[in-house]
Amino acid sequence: MAITSSNSNANTRTIRASDAAGVVELQVSVGPCRDSMAGAEFPLGAVLAIDGGTPIHGCARPASMPPPGEPQ
Repeated sequence: MAITSSNSNANTRTIRASDAAGVVELQVSVGPCRDSMAGAEFPLGAVLAIDGGTPIHGCARPASMPPPGEPQ
């Protein structure tokens, strides 16, 4: 899969990639996000869309940040 576009502004980065099997778009935004299943807090929110389907919302963290532990 090759990245076909990557756009950023002050708070959001959108990356789009595609190949013969389809298109994936990921948008990552700066701002607090709480995982609805585990309750863990993250510094980033994310939205993933595959082939233009229903967006999947979730949380993200930079690779330099350790994985979350159990919620306090």
